[in-house]
Amino acid sequence: MRARSRWVASIAAATSLATALVGWSTLGTGAPAAATSGMRSPIQHVVEIMLENHTFDNLFGSFPGANGIPAGTEFPNPSTNYAAAPVAPIPAPANVGDTVDLNHNRAAEIEAMDYRPALLAGGTGYFTSATPSNAYLTGKPGWKMNYYTTLPTNGLASITTFGKSVEPNLWDLAQHFVLADNNFQPAIGPTQPNRIYAVAGTADAWLSDSPPSSGSFPIRTVFDQLTQHGLSWGIFQGDYNGPPPTQEGNGFVTHWNPAWYTPVLQDKHLWNDVANTSQFVADVQNNQLPNFSFVVPTWLYSEHPPTDIQLGDAWVGQLVSMIEHSPEWKSTAIFITYDEGGGFWDHVAPPIAQRFGYGTRTPMVVISPWVRPGVFSKQTTDMGILALMDRLWGMHPLTKLVARQNDLLGMFDFHQAPIAPVSLPDVPSDTIQVADPAENLAATPGTPLVVNVEAKTAGLTTDTSVSGTVNLTVVGPSGAPSATYPASVDLVDGTAQATLTFPTAGYWRVIATGPNGAQGWSTFDVNVNDDTTP
Repeated sequence: MRARSRWVASIAAATSLATALVGWSTLGTGAPAAATSGMRSPIQHVVEIMLENHTFDNLFGSFPGANGIPAGTEFPNPSTNYAAAPVAPIPAPANVGDTVDLNHNRAAEIEAMDYRPALLAGGTGYFTSATPSNAYLTGKPGWKMNYYTTLPTNGLASITTFGKSVEPNLWDLAQHFVLADNNFQPAIGPTQPNRIYAVAGTADAWLSDSPPSSGSFPIRTVFDQLTQHGLSWGIFQGDYNGPPPTQEGNGFVTHWNPAWYTPVLQDKHLWNDVANTSQFVADVQNNQLPNFSFVVPTWLYSEHPPTDIQLGDAWVGQLVSMIEHSPEWKSTAIFITYDEGGGFWDHVAPPIAQRFGYGTRTPMVVISPWVRPGVFSKQTTDMGILALMDRLWGMHPLTKLVARQNDLLGMFDFHQAPIAPVSLPDVPSDTIQVADPAENLAATPGTPLVVNVEAKTAGLTTDTSVSGTVNLTVVGPSGAPSATYPASVDLVDGTAQATLTFPTAGYWRVIATGPNGAQGWSTFDVNVNDDTTP
């Protein structure tokens, strides 16, 4: 019933767009995308896949042609030996797929970007004439971006950098399509405010992951907007099992649900458009994509530290490859975004665009047969996706902040020959998930740890059809003795268990290779902290 109602809505939406689409392919080639309301465009489906907690320099600091890490970059040494030499960004070795989770709350982020004693323990917590913030008092970008290593809760982990070795799919997509290297998180703050900005163009001055005392925000979201215009939408969450039994949108929905605490889900009928990621996979396979899909994985595939970046990258590769080879490829634009920087360093000072931000740079990769391939360096935020849909589908901006956004049309050429799908390096038939039952990916040296080994579909459900051998490899810190672990385990109905013992502290990476091309990765943090060098 749910799929049928969405399909009908999609047909209605396509019909409403027919006038705008007629004749677009007959215009002269090489012309820029149209820039008027009701524009002619082949894009009928926008898919946003939102990941977690990485800055641009953290993942793409060495990307060719992008505004990456400047040569000679150094930071204060966090050592208590104040004569210690400065430290440079630290490339992660093969055994590290991510670091510990860093402090990325608003106060910590401001401290890391521009040291202010007011925010230290015992401080007032507010900027004053005695402890000013250059940027906030002058209204001009003044962040020095230099206190990351010496912030007590972040340390050397904050300047760790990753690259193509752990993001092979995303790097290939960035090289073939568009990488935005001047994209900023909307607000200086943690996950949820930035996710609300991404779908509403405001967070109603809420800058915390904690629930608001009012129970919900009195704001409209893009989901209200699309419904009003007869356009279809879906929120697809990897861990979604149905609406909360007593909290119809007023209370905690799910931490990564972008409609968290917004009135849109107070209408119980709209819960029909919130589903598990397995429904998104089914919609792609059945050519029933809604006009707007907001897709978020489970924790282990989100790339949120300490989860392994490459596991999330493999999952993204599965979804993108699936869309590329569907009939809806030529009518789709895919945006891979990160909600916020997670406390990692980035060298570009964010502009002051509104009272609460912008925050640090985050990656945005845009995939469509209609993009102009290359690095896009004009200033953007994830709210630009809202502005793009406004322009494509003739909707009025949700907020003044959305109206001011770069609408991303400069990334597209709707009159070029469509770009063909690309073959990605890491698209396993199933991803192999290796994690302790609590999924905290932490261990104690010398203490056996029982982990679950599971074959997961692109919809992030256990693939019970998979049986066979999974080979395990454990890579530890340089010079460390070998871990104790079985060379292989046998999946039965998609699951198995293994016992691992890590002999010393450090980052330990488990690589799993299963039957029929199934693969997976997990990094276990063994007695590490924010100053542990990868």
